[in-house]
Formats: sequence, C-alpha cells, structure tokens
Amino acid sequence: MRSQKGLPYPKLDVYIQSLIDTHDMVALCDIVDGTDVTEDWGEKNLDLSGMTDADWIKWKNDAIRAEEGSWNIFCLVETTVVSRSKTWEETIRGKEKRLGFKHPKELFATRFRLRGSEDPWLKDRDAV
Repeated sequence: MRSQKGLPYPKLDVYIQSLIDTHDMVALCDIVDGTDVTEDWGEKNLDLSGMTDADWIKWKNDAIRAEEGSWNIFCLVETTVVSRSKTWEETIRGKEKRLGFKHPKELFATRFRLRGSEDPWLKDRDAV
C-alpha cells in the first residue's frame, strides 16, 4: 500500500499478522496503540488460529548464532510458542494498562491516541 503522499508501507492486517506470528510484542503493542484497532477487527482480519511460528523462531535464532564475530545472547528471539488468539486478546485488552500515569484514561484511548481522535492513517497531512 502507499500513503496519501506515496510512501510505501505494508497493509495493516498483513503487518499485524506478521507481528503476531513472530510474537514481536513491543511492535505489536505499538501498532495496536497507534491504530486503536479493536478485538473484533482482529477477529475479522487476522488468522488467530493455532500458535506462533516456531519455524521462524528457529530460523531467526540460527541466523543470529551463525553470525560471525561477537553476538549477544540478548539478540535471540524468545522460543516460547504461544497461541495467536491469546496474544491478540492480551494485546487488545491491555491498552488501558499501557497508558501508565502520564496518559489519563479520561483523555487517552491508547498511549498514542486521544479519545475520539481522527485516524492518523486517513488524515491528510503536508508531510509524509
């Protein structure tokens, strides 16, 4: 897909699916909080059946270990295989918990979105 200014980016459902499959919780929480998608949206647009991608985890960790030179054990990907639907539910239902004390829930729907704010993906802007 392309932004209104022509910048290429992945389709939202494809991107979120990849974050669930690879269990990238930091990026998943960020995109969920930035877009404020709902649990129902995920059920309609994502494959939440089964478990996270164990083959990808093995491939990624093997590639990290094979890198010549010094690598850090903290670069390895978590090897726990988890339910896609559980990952989605916990991420969506955790929006309010991630607000913290800096973002009063009366004003903020998520860490990055004010309640009732316009979807930034659809907003016409001067910059990309």
